[in-house]
Amino acid sequence: DSHKDAGKWMSGEYHVHTIQSSDASEPFMKLENILNAAFRENINQMPAETVIKVPYGKPFDYIMLADHLRNSPRDPDGNEKPTARWEAIQDQMTKIRSLQAAGKYTGKLIYPGFEWDMMDLDHASVGIIDSKSDTVPIDGIRQFEWLYSYDTSTDRFNSNEAELWGDRPDRDKLKSDKSKTFEAIKWLKDN
Repeated sequence: DSHKDAGKWMSGEYHVHTIQSSDASEPFMKLENILNAAFRENINQMPAETVIKVPYGKPFDYIMLADHLRNSPRDPDGNEKPTARWEAIQDQMTKIRSLQAAGKYTGKLIYPGFEWDMMDLDHASVGIIDSKSDTVPIDGIRQFEWLYSYDTSTDRFNSNEAELWGDRPDRDKLKSDKSKTFEAIKWLKDN
């Protein structure tokens, strides 16, 4: 059959926020609750304040997390932890691996991307994927955030970003410079 290896249809969502976005502060937005709702696991154990407005039909096959590429105020469980998005994604991956090691979300695709505030344009969902590895390229996300996120403060980075990738663009100049959006898209294409 010539269609045997053609792939398969999958259901999912590529723009989901968790409690690690500054504007998603409700306790039920914890990473595990988001994944449970998407994959229909432990629905009966959701916190009392949670209202699930999705049919209890088939679970998603995949989910891409898209927390804001800005300062993150919390860890995946909702505890205060001020970080940049690249570091928040490291915390997400640690939590996801822990949940999967406990037997949850078997066979599901979970990937941490981000919602990027483009310069002088609207928002975009972005996933930086290494075609040669299943590992999330944290350094690539960190570099992109350093160069193209005007809402992540410089104090949320290590000390060597300028040495690695050049000086950080001025926030106010960057925010209104549409040409930087196109430069960033080229960066994504090249990297």
